Amino acid sequence: MKGDDDKKDEIEKDYNAEASRYTLAILLAALLIWALYDLFKNDKSGHGIQWVLVSCIVSVFEVTKRYLIRRDDKKKNR
Repeated sequence: MKGDDDKKDEIEKDYNAEASRYTLAILLAALLIWALYDLFKNDKSGHGIQWVLVSCIVSVFEVTKRYLIRRDDKKKNR
């Protein structure tokens, strides 16, 4: 019985990871479209809040990815 529970957890984690990637992609695409629309509509230099949000999202993604890679490497070396 315990083996079945472990398999369920692994499958659920895979779906969560995939859903997170798609959500991130859609969020970034929407922000980029909004930023470009705002840039051309208002003739600004492109310093809207959208660019700040995109930068923060990408930064958090990269930091998290590096942390997870290091964590997994430490687990493998034990």
